[in-house]
Amino acid sequence: MNIISTTATDAEGRFSFSRIEDGTYNIYCTDSTGLFSTLVTDKSIVGNDSFFIGENTLRPNGTIEGQVINAPPGETAIAFIYGSPIITEVNDTSGLFFLRNLPTGTPLSINFITLKTIDGKRCEAQYQYTTLPDTTRFITVTLECDSTGL
Repeated sequence: MNIISTTATDAEGRFSFSRIEDGTYNIYCTDSTGLFSTLVTDKSIVGNDSFFIGENTLRPNGTIEGQVINAPPGETAIAFIYGSPIITEVNDTSGLFFLRNLPTGTPLSINFITLKTIDGKRCEAQYQYTTLPDTTRFITVTLECDSTGL
């Protein structure tokens, strides 16, 4: 992950980034205790743009636990959300993973990918969520492998 800029809110809850280039950014917001967060994705910034994220922006964080049922033994796989600091390694023997401090309330994609090709194939999967799973919060993921390579 390439962090372009960090900032904090003022007493009125406003924040700004200075000297960033025009482009499209993801903005990850969290409170100082790490209990609440949000992720604004694909925000286009041109010049001195300003935008309103909304009131009550930060939502309680959630957790997802799960298993990649065909995790390749001995190979590293990771689970992550693009444009955020949320990343974890998938256990290479059991396939178990734990993602904590997930921003809730907005649709996001959790990406799973092997760091090396497996038999010359790229292996990855995506889990889409709009709300966290039921109270068990346990999901299963199957990596799909294609021949494009990494």
